[in-house]
Amino acid sequence: EASPSPEAYAFLANVLENNDDSAGAVAMRLKSFELETDPLKKAKYKLKFAQAAKDRGQLSRARSLAREALRFNPRSGRAYLFIATLYQESVNDCGDNVFEKRMVYVAALNMAQRAASVDPSISSRARKYIKIYQGNVPSQKDIFNATAIPGGKFTIKCWIGETVRIPKK
Repeated sequence: EASPSPEAYAFLANVLENNDDSAGAVAMRLKSFELETDPLKKAKYKLKFAQAAKDRGQLSRARSLAREALRFNPRSGRAYLFIATLYQESVNDCGDNVFEKRMVYVAALNMAQRAASVDPSISSRARKYIKIYQGNVPSQKDIFNATAIPGGKFTIKCWIGETVRIPKK
């Protein structure tokens, strides 16, 4: 209380989180965020909140927080890569067959490509993700077997719920 700075509240939030007081940690993170005036720092706080939500298994909430970070800093490649990894980690939970599961990689690929395009400082890291995701998108055989139309739209099941384009090649 003696030094109610955003950094002090953020530090306290980490201490509380480490002591399994997630409710207290959330309250402290909110205080740190409310006190902060710099939009870039606000974006970083939102990404930290997103990571904490991910750690609790709240993937949809984590994505929402990462998107909030992007509202404060639209050029945050880290936020786009964070969303890409959320998608990647959900591949096996978001489809009933190979085609549907591999379409999750298309959504992850879109996020990684966006990261590389908006943030040159992480483009090298983003390219590594892009290469992995490109290697896992549905093959022409997968697309044919699913009776899907290359270039058409596909909505991913589960918490992701994004609509992406089916690869043409």
